[in-house]
Amino acid sequence: MVIYMPTKISYEHWQLLWQKLDKSAAISRQIIVPPKGWIKYVRNTLQMKAEQLARRLGLSKSRVHQMEKMEIDGRITLQALEKAAEAMHCRLVYAFVPQNEIQSIIVKQTQLYSKEQALNVNHSMKLEGQAPSLEAYELSLKVLNDSILRTSPSKIWDTDS
Repeated sequence: MVIYMPTKISYEHWQLLWQKLDKSAAISRQIIVPPKGWIKYVRNTLQMKAEQLARRLGLSKSRVHQMEKMEIDGRITLQALEKAAEAMHCRLVYAFVPQNEIQSIIVKQTQLYSKEQALNVNHSMKLEGQAPSLEAYELSLKVLNDSILRTSPSKIWDTDS
């Protein structure tokens, strides 16, 4: 069965997605990665020796220690982590955790994009002697922000900022 995911979604649906991700991210931000890695942390918490985990994985004891080191160094594969997790009756959870709330990321990026667009327009208008007042400029930014978010939000990522 193929599941269709529309590329265009309503602004209201988009806001629900933000809220859902923010809720998950809030929980995930509370998780502190153990300094010696998850494999060793969980193994020790379960009182499981490296030899015992090695047997469950069909590997040598030295390979388990190597996996633990590779995890700390950031060189382990997700597949290896998943197998180690399963061998210890755990489930691997892989996620991107936003550094801030999604809405604040989107608002900041929208403001950067809008400012860049408005500066380009203002420059042209200034050259023609038609520079808007500060109030008009700020109002145009607000209108542009709202318009972009409601009609074509993916544009905000077209800026290098």
